[in-house]
Amino acid sequence: SGEENEATQTRYRLDDSAWSTWKLRDTVTLYRVIAGDHQLEVCARTDALVESSDCAVKAFSVGG
Repeated sequence: SGEENEATQTRYRLDDSAWSTWKLRDTVTLYRVIAGDHQLEVCARTDALVESSDCAVKAFSVGG
């Protein structure tokens, strides 16, 4: 059939900071993360702007 795969856009935020812009990406690189415990949230939406109902959340620690 003529169906095409939808492009999934993501946005993310670290520790309840401001959300990044929506864009096509399959990796996230964090810079200047201070030592301690952190939480990264990632949300997705389709090219039809339909957002997923659940955002992924990953807790991690950075040594000092």
